[in-house]
This record gives sequence, C-alpha cells and structure tokens, in this order.
Amino acid sequence: MDEYAVVSQHIEIPADARTLSFYSLPLSRESASAGGQCNSPDRGTVFIDDAQVDALRLCEQLDSEGNPMIPGWSRRSINITAYAGRAVTVRFVFESDIEFASNWLVDDVALSAAP
Repeated sequence: MDEYAVVSQHIEIPADARTLSFYSLPLSRESASAGGQCNSPDRGTVFIDDAQVDALRLCEQLDSEGNPMIPGWSRRSINITAYAGRAVTVRFVFESDIEFASNWLVDDVALSAAP
C-alpha cells in the first residue's frame, strides 16, 4: 500500500460495555465492478489489540445510471462483549494505493452498555 494511516487509543473498556460504535464516511474514486462488488485495495479496518473487528472496502458508489453518488455518514457498531472489563488498544487503520484518491473519515467513537 502506498498510503497508510493509523489512529489509536489505549482504553479501559467498562465491564458493562457491549458496543463500540462510530460514524464512517468512505470517500473514494475507486470504482465498484459492474455487479456493484467493491474489489478496491483501499480499505478501512478497525482492530482491538491485534484482532480485526470491522473492515470495509472503499469504493465510489454509483446510482442506477452509473453516476457517482454523494456518500453519506453511516453508523457502524461492533460487539465488544469479549473485551469488557479489559484494557485494550483500539486502532482505526486506513490503507490506500496511489491509483485513485481515497479517504476514510471516522467520527463520534463511543462505547455503550446494553440497554
């Protein structure tokens, strides 16, 4: 990969925590295949310690006529019950090649307990 960026934080996950959630905005000029499958090498990945807990490929989304769509923020949630009560490192990793410009924006990262 030609571009590699990491944001990480060491945290204590409360014993009653059940979910790690965040808002994600993938921005990319990489195109999906004709069937809509994203085969781009550009990706965003979430790790807790060394375990991959979430991942997404970054591709430009097209409407039914093949025109680029303006992406929107989406909320992603990860079950973290296996890490409850532990000190861990959460890492958001972005990887991209140099063929097309891509970015991955992450916001409002939060831990929450079961309702």
